[in-house]
Amino acid sequence: GRVDVVFLPDDSLLVAWMEVERDTGQWRVRRVTREGQPGRALVVAECEDPGRAGRARLGVLGGDAVFAWTGHVRRRVRALLLSIAYGDPS
Repeated sequence: GRVDVVFLPDDSLLVAWMEVERDTGQWRVRRVTREGQPGRALVVAECEDPGRAGRARLGVLGGDAVFAWTGHVRRRVRALLLSIAYGDPS
């Protein structure tokens, strides 16, 4: 659930979503090539109370991606800069 998608400069996609297992949530990202080949999913953040977690947003900054999300505690915005290796689908 809670999906966001952004086009990267090489026309691939970066997809973010929350995956919930038991009572713990994980924000994950995965790159998908323009041919539809998915890369491996990477955990970028964890959430102890996924039912109260906010939303994630992706953006592009130069050749990198920005992953921003809100946590359920104090609703603070957090952000990560994700380096993208072009030419590698994972």
